[in-house]
Amino acid sequence: MLSPIETILRKSTRKDNEPLNIISFPTHEPYQTALDKTGHKFYLWQSDATKSWNNECGILPPNHILLNKDHGEQQLPLWIEPDLVLSQNKFGQFAIAKKLADTLKIPLISLEHTLPVPEWPKSKLKILKMMRGDINLFISNYSRSKWGWSEDEADIIHHGIDTNFFIPIPDKTRENHLLVVCNDYINRSWCVGFDVFQRITGYPNQKLIPFKAFGKTPGFSEYAPTRESLNVAYNECGCFLNTATQSPIPTVVLEAMSAGTPVVSTKNPMLCEIIQHGKNGFLSDNPDEMRNICQELIKNKDLAQQVGYNSRQTILERFPLNKFIENWNSIFKTAIEIK
Repeated sequence: MLSPIETILRKSTRKDNEPLNIISFPTHEPYQTALDKTGHKFYLWQSDATKSWNNECGILPPNHILLNKDHGEQQLPLWIEPDLVLSQNKFGQFAIAKKLADTLKIPLISLEHTLPVPEWPKSKLKILKMMRGDINLFISNYSRSKWGWSEDEADIIHHGIDTNFFIPIPDKTRENHLLVVCNDYINRSWCVGFDVFQRITGYPNQKLIPFKAFGKTPGFSEYAPTRESLNVAYNECGCFLNTATQSPIPTVVLEAMSAGTPVVSTKNPMLCEIIQHGKNGFLSDNPDEMRNICQELIKNKDLAQQVGYNSRQTILERFPLNKFIENWNSIFKTAIEIK
């Protein structure tokens, strides 16, 4: 690993608009794929305390390099001149990121994807709030407020969706089923609502409404074969069902909306910032009502088309990939000017 003096020399000789060398970690594969479009180099630090990259969730992007976990604290090659560190959660990543940033005398950006556990006492949130980077970010206003941060303390970076990839397929006929996409659906029921899904569809005993499912959940569903097949699945279903309650913004919901698919969701607080009930999607915490809405969308193709059109417009206006890239590059520029 480089010495602090060498990283200072790197800063003094770095050219304007030169791609940055960013130390980060394997996190959400679709999110990292979007970050790759910033054009910077991401060196993904690996340890037993962090997750591994899952190729079934996404192929490692061109500008991302997996470091060798077997080399421990020496896994960053000497020829890499790092510019900053990006931590994407406080559980496993932040402690490592903070140590790297302090050792190398480079800026630390702390992004939080997760939500705090509802049962946590305020004292624990206060302790976690002390885990700060030089720049602190959240993925939504709701997430920031639940962690107890103010607008002056942390900014928001909204998701970015590739609206040129997740698109409506012309002349594609929607079939008479709903679609769910969720990993480890059963074991994570407490936050993603598998029990709600069961009450809506009647799974496994009753068949109240047909469905298709993707995502790695043993005994229930497998990953979509390809990213392309996922866009086809969005276009083939009568509606997309999201049952998450405590989960942050599910990227698959935004992808479905980008594909022009009407979404029926629980009143997930983060999605309440995005979905206007009856206009660009539907929100309810009543499983019977959610089932009725799904059935109506499957039956009423005109309604599904109109709501799906509105949902795509929402993504085009609020979550385009180019805005995501611009926002991140602005953050990176600010970060390297801090230290």
